[in-house]
Amino acid sequence: YEKIAGYNPTFDILSTLATLFGWDDEEESEDTLGDNLQQAFNELLDDLPYTSTFTGGRIPISAALPVEELLTGKDEWGNDVSRLETIGEIAPYYVLPTGYGQLKKTIGGLSMFSDEHPIAGSYTDSGNLRFPVEETPINIAQAAVFGQYANKNARDYFDNEYAPLTPDQTEEFMATGMSYSEYSKKKKAKKIKEAKAKELIYSIVGGEDLYDEYTDAINEIKAGVYVDRKTRVLGYLNSLDIDYVTKLILYKKEFPNDKRFNVALVNSLNEMDDISYSEMEAILTELGFQVDEDGNIKW
Repeated sequence: YEKIAGYNPTFDILSTLATLFGWDDEEESEDTLGDNLQQAFNELLDDLPYTSTFTGGRIPISAALPVEELLTGKDEWGNDVSRLETIGEIAPYYVLPTGYGQLKKTIGGLSMFSDEHPIAGSYTDSGNLRFPVEETPINIAQAAVFGQYANKNARDYFDNEYAPLTPDQTEEFMATGMSYSEYSKKKKAKKIKEAKAKELIYSIVGGEDLYDEYTDAINEIKAGVYVDRKTRVLGYLNSLDIDYVTKLILYKKEFPNDKRFNVALVNSLNEMDDISYSEMEAILTELGFQVDEDGNIKW
């Protein structure tokens, strides 16, 4: 049923049992029995009528009658919304005699195969690709009946909390020849690695707030009408009571193409006792260095 319609039937006791015993967990999952029990309990509440409001799940007729928006003038994220626009969105559900929900689903599903898109798929209003869809007769029929979110890639997109692809990322994805799942996992892993690298850099330079203070001051110097901005930045960094490795990191972050201090930076990181090899690799990669599988560092 999920493969055809894009969602589990309600009430789905088999899915709840699979969640409870961890049968649907990924191989690398670290969920405990308690985690699985909590997930199964929430899934069970999602399936029962009028209980899903406690778990953030389905609310009966909420799509066709957004009472909270009409009463408060705010959407579910707290943003101000026009009540007239809200009424305009829900009016067809009541003005048309029947079938508006299915009509909307069909139009949305078939829009994925528009020639205006670089690749068939679901797109955000800003033109970013949520997920691609292979243009086959079966997928077209599925989209026409069950909408754009019935496709397997849609379930991957929501289940794994992937971010939409920008036009440049979409172009890169098309050139790689990877499956959507492979590319999205790689992109998400890269994003996590970059975030970890930034946290490591923050820890070395004294925290994110201090890092922002340094970079703001450096950017102010760089924006001046000085003949040699690098010299003035170096003078500013040398005037600060901070570690040598911090000075090197801040300078490299602002002038990534300046290679004068690359060796000193690599040696300074090597001498640090509180970071691992993988952490050092992440920091260097974030600063624009290339580290190959053998540990060779290039720039």
